[in-house]
Amino acid sequence: MPFTVPQVMLTLAGLSYRGFADPGPGPSHTDRVRGALLDGLATLPPVRNEWSLVWGPATTRDRGDLFDSAGMYVVRSQHPPTRHVVVIRGTSPISATDWLWGDFWVWKTVPWPGDAAGTAQISKSTERGLHQLQAMRSPRVALPPAVDPARPPAAQSALDAQIDEITASWRSRAKDSFAWLADKVAQLAAAVPSGPVSGGPGLDLPALLKGEAQSAGAALDVTVTGHSKGGALAPVVALWLKELLAAANPSDRWDGGHGARVSCYAFAGPTPGNGAFAARIEQALGADYHHLRNTKDVVTHAWQADELEEIQHLYTPRSLALAPLLPLISARVGPLGYRQQTGAGVTRFEGGLDANRSAELESVHQHLEAYLKELDLLRHGVTPLTLFF
Repeated sequence: MPFTVPQVMLTLAGLSYRGFADPGPGPSHTDRVRGALLDGLATLPPVRNEWSLVWGPATTRDRGDLFDSAGMYVVRSQHPPTRHVVVIRGTSPISATDWLWGDFWVWKTVPWPGDAAGTAQISKSTERGLHQLQAMRSPRVALPPAVDPARPPAAQSALDAQIDEITASWRSRAKDSFAWLADKVAQLAAAVPSGPVSGGPGLDLPALLKGEAQSAGAALDVTVTGHSKGGALAPVVALWLKELLAAANPSDRWDGGHGARVSCYAFAGPTPGNGAFAARIEQALGADYHHLRNTKDVVTHAWQADELEEIQHLYTPRSLALAPLLPLISARVGPLGYRQQTGAGVTRFEGGLDANRSAELESVHQHLEAYLKELDLLRHGVTPLTLFF
């Protein structure tokens, strides 16, 4: 059966998590992550044997961390070959630096590059995430999907362990006072280099797309997608690529003058920046911007102040451990003016609740499985377990 574009994009976004728990360094780590990704491209129905890997997966690991804090890969459609998807990984549940810098560094904003007026602002987490992705390098490849017979079968215990990690992290944050958390982020950022260790060999993303455009000799159709943190960074990267097409320096225009199209499919993303930045995305991408938001998903309520205040009522009468901190967080980020996109490309749904789940477990379900259910992917075997492992 044919699958819809959102079904395909969410499957590709979910596959970006493969290999996130692999602690091995260097080329062997890259090979294992790549093998797991190619296996998913060969086996999951919405994407099965439809896409070739042309770049990545590239990953970043902060100094002192055992696990990746960011990842990205690019695939090319087998029909038509001008269609490409840039896929950005979301938050790693087992990377402490990713939680701290990739998600919670929102107490300060910085101007979006290229905005002469300086009104479009992005969070420090967004700035850091974008810099990580811009620094990534990988050789240009052309690898078809491939089943990996050596991969161990996915075990439910592995997924359960990661869900426990996520819920424990939420509870840990809730135990910290708001002032301590804000100070801790700034202190660690000053004490520890938070950027990628190295860009690595190979091409960066614009160079890869430039080569693809030259080979195709035609306009590329480039979609950027991601889930969670990846859902926040996807429109940021799409905007960056779109604005490069009109760069003053012709060498920065990666489409070779063919008139490339850039679109975005974001899932479960928090706000990357303020209202002026949201308007900039909406103006630049227009009808090519799409965001699927579950109104019962805690993450999509961050970091817009009025939506943060709604979190404490999402699972009534159950209460999240972080509920007492929400008024403090809202008051702190309120003056920064974070705002979600609100245009026609935003699709909202309300995930079904289960009173037998704890509030924290409910928040994990609403952030992961509820999206797969909404897009009718569960009955096709696309689950958090088959995506992540």
